[in-house]
Amino acid sequence: MFEVTGKREGDLESTEVDVKNRRKFIHFVTREFYRNDVRSSEIFSILRGDWVSELLSEVAMSRVTGLWFWDFFKESSDHAMLFLLMAEGSGVPECCIVVLLLLPEDIAMAEVDMKSFDPQEFRLFQQIGSCSQHFNEDFIFSEESMNVETPQILDKGLMEYGCLHYRRRCSIRAPCCNEIFDCRHCHNEVKNNINVDQKHRHDMPRHEVKQVICSLCGTEQEVQQVCINCGVCMGKYFCETCKLFDDDTSKKQYHCDGCGICRIGGPENFFHCYKCGCCYSNLLKNSHPCVEGAMHHDCPVCFEFLFESRDDVTVLPCGHTIHKSCLKEMRDHYQYACPLCSKSVCDMSKVWEKFDMEIAATPMPEPYLNKMVWILCNDCGKSSEVQFHNFDVKLGSEVHGRILKCGFGRNKSLNNNLMGLYSKCGKLKEGMYREALDLFDEMLVSGVLPDEITMVSLVSTCAKLKDLEMGKRLHLYIVDNKLRTRGSLLNCLVDMYSKCGKMDKAHGLLSRCDESEVDVVLWTSLVSGYVKSNKIDKARQLFDKMNERSLVSWTTMMSGYVQGGYYRESLQLFQQMRFENVIPDEVALVTLLSACVHLEDFDLGRSIHAFIVTCGMIVDGFLGNALLDLYAKCGKLDEALRTFEQLPCKSAASWNSMLDGFCRSGGVDKARDFFNKIPEKDIVSWNTMVNSYVKHDLFNESFEIFCKMQSSNVKPDKTTLIILLSSCAKVGALNHGIWVNVYIEKNEIGIDAMLGTALIDMYGKCGCVEMAYEIFTRIIEKNVFVWTAMMAAYAMEGQALEAIDLYLEMEERGVKPDNVTFIALLAACSHGGLVDEGYRYFNKLRSFYNITPTIHHYGCMVDLLGRVGHLEETVKFIERMPIEPDVSIWSSLMRACRSHHNVELAEHAFKQLIEIDPTNDGAHVLLSNIYADAGRWDDVSKVRTKLHETGVPKQPGFAIIEQNGVVHEFVASNLVSADVRCMLQDIERRLLLKQELSDTTSQHSERLAVAFGLINNQENSPIRVMNSVRMCRDCHSVMKLISQAYDREIVIRDNYRFHRFTDGHCSCKDYW
Repeated sequence: MFEVTGKREGDLESTEVDVKNRRKFIHFVTREFYRNDVRSSEIFSILRGDWVSELLSEVAMSRVTGLWFWDFFKESSDHAMLFLLMAEGSGVPECCIVVLLLLPEDIAMAEVDMKSFDPQEFRLFQQIGSCSQHFNEDFIFSEESMNVETPQILDKGLMEYGCLHYRRRCSIRAPCCNEIFDCRHCHNEVKNNINVDQKHRHDMPRHEVKQVICSLCGTEQEVQQVCINCGVCMGKYFCETCKLFDDDTSKKQYHCDGCGICRIGGPENFFHCYKCGCCYSNLLKNSHPCVEGAMHHDCPVCFEFLFESRDDVTVLPCGHTIHKSCLKEMRDHYQYACPLCSKSVCDMSKVWEKFDMEIAATPMPEPYLNKMVWILCNDCGKSSEVQFHNFDVKLGSEVHGRILKCGFGRNKSLNNNLMGLYSKCGKLKEGMYREALDLFDEMLVSGVLPDEITMVSLVSTCAKLKDLEMGKRLHLYIVDNKLRTRGSLLNCLVDMYSKCGKMDKAHGLLSRCDESEVDVVLWTSLVSGYVKSNKIDKARQLFDKMNERSLVSWTTMMSGYVQGGYYRESLQLFQQMRFENVIPDEVALVTLLSACVHLEDFDLGRSIHAFIVTCGMIVDGFLGNALLDLYAKCGKLDEALRTFEQLPCKSAASWNSMLDGFCRSGGVDKARDFFNKIPEKDIVSWNTMVNSYVKHDLFNESFEIFCKMQSSNVKPDKTTLIILLSSCAKVGALNHGIWVNVYIEKNEIGIDAMLGTALIDMYGKCGCVEMAYEIFTRIIEKNVFVWTAMMAAYAMEGQALEAIDLYLEMEERGVKPDNVTFIALLAACSHGGLVDEGYRYFNKLRSFYNITPTIHHYGCMVDLLGRVGHLEETVKFIERMPIEPDVSIWSSLMRACRSHHNVELAEHAFKQLIEIDPTNDGAHVLLSNIYADAGRWDDVSKVRTKLHETGVPKQPGFAIIEQNGVVHEFVASNLVSADVRCMLQDIERRLLLKQELSDTTSQHSERLAVAFGLINNQENSPIRVMNSVRMCRDCHSVMKLISQAYDREIVIRDNYRFHRFTDGHCSCKDYW
């Protein structure tokens, strides 16, 4: 402790402060002083010597103990001052106060007794005293900058609170509507969407936030970085101007004074262009054309406001701005023109060279060899005459050139027909829509104003292509020229906005029309738009408001229900349709049959079939295939075969539906016989057959049919490769999986999220987590399935910390985890024995992500608690489960009881398990082993006798090993070849000679497979075995000894995790 002495020159009158209320005094200091709202003269008046002891006492007792508090007054006519509170930790009564006065020469410096300073505090005092300029208002307090350990209270709850947009420890009160939200983005998502009445839609102004609420203590207060009640830092990064809090400082946030907002990426990587009025990457500093307000508009591709976007933005040669990712997507689709001005976005010489080569390789009909046409360059504005070619729409272009040369370019009717020609010939669909757009521009330049007929053709083309930017341009022309938006034109506009996903625009067009102008076609188009946008409830509301409904309206709504998974609702709508005497057509009946398939309602499907026969409809085409699909997937092969034989024309879909039925219910032999009868097998036929072999665990046969597929000149697609990879993962066939990976690379097949997930899963389940991570890093767009597959691979290897780090990185990237992600994460915690982490993530899945835990999540927690020996806590956890425990829960508890020698609890778990599944042989065997470990041999005999009397067969385990392209399967205690028997005897002899093991005669399946591997595998190559059941203790001990005796690496995957045996040790550290 030390005390400040000395007096100021020119005493000032003291400000009265309520001495009795110390809490208010501390709040006054921490709030008013920090916000720079109090003048230095007022601070001096209260910091007299007789206040020091009371101030220190209150700091030691208050919840702000340990809080570093600093600030400089902004330019003051009096002086500058730094006020700093220090504490060694919560509850420590000793703390110190340093009042450093940076005064002008005419005011005396305060005298400070330095005796109580330790060396570290004195160096800090000197460091602060050397400061001569103000801190930036966005200054982030860090340990490095102050060389002092940050008090724990500041970091309490760090990265544990927030929303999908920010990690922060506070929420905000919206000044516009006085409601509480996590951030302004959360507010805007709720208050500015199509479900809110247009009059009440609004965004929150970022700079007008006045009040924040601490997430830890719930105290509402004015905007500041540190909570006035609990002393926690509500955001490691804090901007006073933008009212922005964020704990995730890896974004490198900074405040740009030029833009007036906070940005990410670090100020060292960006510069502010004051002419453009925005920030660019340093790479564009000397190369971008300046355009005023360049980023104050939406991206022309994704329509996100560029000025506030967090994605990288680039500048086109014309000066317009666009997202880098959107520009790449344009180029990937062969679109090289700026969406705003249609000028080139890159050097087009390479593109033109490619087109010239295609033109040169395209022979011209003799009458057109010497034809010439005029073209206008949009980049430089110059025109030139070039030789006519028939690239793409040959005759259409020739006719267009002849029209221009003959001087008929001003003819409105001809231009309308040309637009229709280009549109119907698919010019726009192929990304070369310049012809139609140039016609539109040519008409405007030549003074010929397009009429409603012209606009109908163009707008309908935009609807087909979902070209929203061009559609907006055409709509603007319609409004500016006061064209009548009725009938076909209004229908085209509504259809265009609906297909482009802008349902608010489409609905707005109808809301401004008289009811007499809105026909059933328009209503149906709008309903269809909502269905395609997955807004089924909104679609149904509009459907119910329709005064008149056509058959298409009913079919559209039923199809929406089926596509969204609302199968019962589609059937109810059909009943309402029949009640109103609307006769369904083929499309409606196909939709209904699809609902019956998903509901597995065979009786209803058969009644629909009877209705079809009664109405005299021809069972053919889509309707016949739908009936065939119903019978096949419901397992009614006789009815399916009868329907198939009655089809007058059997399409590829008919053959494939019937094949799928045989694969599901007829067995693999009948499926193969039917497959051989298919006259023309397509990729679906081959994939169905390969998948059938995989489902029936016929691994070798699945690769044989794949080889036949290639010899039949049918190129496999990604579905084929995913099926094969899943087969390799299932049996642990690493060599086959590597072969599939090499096939993918040699054939230059892009590894997207789906294929990448299959590769990661295969390598993970084959014990090659390094290869799995290599594939993971090569996937550009990682979805939740990719992240989850990689976490599961780490979990299988017992690398719990790596799985947790990956999960944290996934959250930082903004990828929302699903329930399967948490299963992998909790399994990793279980393998690593991380109880606290397991509880944290189990609670987070409910509280933060609102995911209801399934039996698998509870099973992971039971396994985690049981493995670390918390058996009483495990029982309490099971009793608190809101769902009934299943066999896996009680089995996990029994295994924990065996590991920790609790026979009584094991008997209780066994009784609960047998009530659920009396024929479970594994439970009887496990209880028998528990009795054997406890030396209760009479009970062992009773359990074995009871198992024999009940007639419950013990399912033998099996092990699989891959050798020379063939997968070999071994079953426990089965007969094996003479070579394997000799190897087993050699293993027994070596281990007994070392006196390491008294009994090695057990012939469990994994021991047989390892013996086979010792014979056939090369000396230095690891032996990889996939075991169908969890490895027993005896086999685990034997494998460690074999790895040491034969100096071989043995990798065994049981049904729970990987075991790597090397030199007498296992990677699981005997913890599995």
